[in-house]
Amino acid sequence: MGQSLALFWNATACLFWYDVDLLNTERMDILKQLIAKHPNVRWILLARIPAGGLTMEPLAAKNFPDFEVFTIRDLTRKAIRALATSWLQLGSDAR
Repeated sequence: MGQSLALFWNATACLFWYDVDLLNTERMDILKQLIAKHPNVRWILLARIPAGGLTMEPLAAKNFPDFEVFTIRDLTRKAIRALATSWLQLGSDAR
């Protein structure tokens, strides 16, 4: 099994930012300043969930109140393919 990731984005404004460390306050301050400086960018942040099963949703919501938070736990390869297929279908249905 792979590592768990949390995916969250703001629905108003696409820049992917991988491996956001929600526990590093210095880096969080820099990231928040960057987001505030570029309001026309759609931000998609991927945060690694630390080992030990800590839930990061409350911390993500606190740091990024205007973002939607989604969590994807450990998935098998089969589950990853099924998830990707369903997302692709949803995207093509919307066109």
